[in-house]
Amino acid sequence: MDSVVMFALSYLKGLPQDWFQSEISHVASKGGRLPEWFTDHRVFQQELKRLFDLHDPITVAMTSLENLRYRDSGKVTHYTIDFN
Repeated sequence: MDSVVMFALSYLKGLPQDWFQSEISHVASKGGRLPEWFTDHRVFQQELKRLFDLHDPITVAMTSLENLRYRDSGKVTHYTIDFN
């Protein structure tokens, strides 16, 4: 058991936390060996990135930029008039 992995697991939330907990529970219920990522923090990091990292960061960034909105829509008109 890697203490770095245990520390990182304690900070997971949401879907990653659910996934890793179910993996550990599955191993415990079957009495099998722990996965390699549980005993090596480098492998854990690779597994975390493989499962939950952005697969297309350019598209995610473009979509985020396209969906930006001002909180107060009146300001948009004000800035557009000033710009023109």
